[in-house]
Amino acid sequence: MVRCFSADGSESEDYDFTPLTMPAELRDELVAAFTKRTAPGAGLTSLHSTNQVFKTVRNLDRYLATLPWPPRQLAQMTVEQFDGFRALGIPAGR
Repeated sequence: MVRCFSADGSESEDYDFTPLTMPAELRDELVAAFTKRTAPGAGLTSLHSTNQVFKTVRNLDRYLATLPWPPRQLAQMTVEQFDGFRALGIPAGR
């Protein structure tokens, strides 16, 4: 679970990564990246932005579940897999 706050600290949102079906090591790497990117001063300053990133991670999880041999860690992801995900054209808000 990652908790993010609005820029002024008046609102917060919790992001639960446990329902993701990707391998635990890959999930943990994405959680670490999400946490780093959404930390104070890291660039994402609105809950709208953090929501979009989280939805993209969920959509990536759904895409990886369709692959015959999904990567178990980020280092195993190929250009073809990234291109396949991008080619789906899934908007972040879905």
